[in-house]
Order: sequence, then structure tokens, then C-alpha cells
Amino acid sequence: MKTIHGMKIVDAKKPLEVVIKPGDVRRAGVQDPAKCAAAQALCRDPNITEARVHISRAYVRRKGTQVWERYQTPLQLRTGIVAFDKGATKAFDVDNSFILMPARPATGKQQGTKKGQNVKRGPKEKRTYILTHIRPNANCEFDLPKGK
Repeated sequence: MKTIHGMKIVDAKKPLEVVIKPGDVRRAGVQDPAKCAAAQALCRDPNITEARVHISRAYVRRKGTQVWERYQTPLQLRTGIVAFDKGATKAFDVDNSFILMPARPATGKQQGTKKGQNVKRGPKEKRTYILTHIRPNANCEFDLPKGK
């Protein structure tokens, strides 16, 4: 089971709204999920102790709990994070509002087609885009058991 600083991660139950204000953007740090403008905005809520906003996931720790709640980062927020980490000064407009949806629980089933299934494929050439100079993905936060 993945943990952050020894605390368990659970899927959130309800959506969470985050409103980014100009003060959050001024206090924000580049390429740091804990100092992201969205994390600063979440921490303004008196019930939230700590928040980390990554490219695809957001983790929130509420006051009085020893667990992190996992949310999906919405596409619009992701775009703003990438622009901010790349140096855009106007990555977030005034009073941007985003809804963090609970992360979908893992099904444990493999996605895609089964072996031996006849699938028509298009051209083999596929372009891969790698985003550079942005915050690391959430896997760097996890406390993984040794040997894995």
C-alpha cells in the first residue's frame, strides 16, 4: 500500500472545490506540489492541514486525520500548473475555481484488448510528448517498501 510520510492514502468520497486567489499565486512555488497555487488555496480552508497538487492527482490531509485523500486534478488546473511551472506569470486568472473529483478506485483488471484478439491498427508512428521542467509526478512522494 502506498503512503505519504507514513500516512495511508484513501480515495476521496466527495468532490472538493478550490478557488485560487491572487495571494495564492504570489505565495506559490514553482515545481513544488506542496507550494502550488492550488495547494495554497486548499490550505486556506481551516479543515485542511496540508495539500499537495501534482499534475494528475491532488492529495489533501484534513485536520485531525492521519490519512491523505486522493483526488483527480482537472484538466484546466493541470494546464495552469504546467504553464506556471514553465514560467507563465498569468497561468491563473483572478478567482479561478476548480472542482477536484474523487480519484477513481482501481478495478484490478487489465485495460486494453485480450491476447489473440484481432485488432486493426493505424499507422505505427506515434509522437510522444514529454513535458520537461515541471514538477515531478506523485510517485516521488510515496513511501514504497524496500526492494520494489
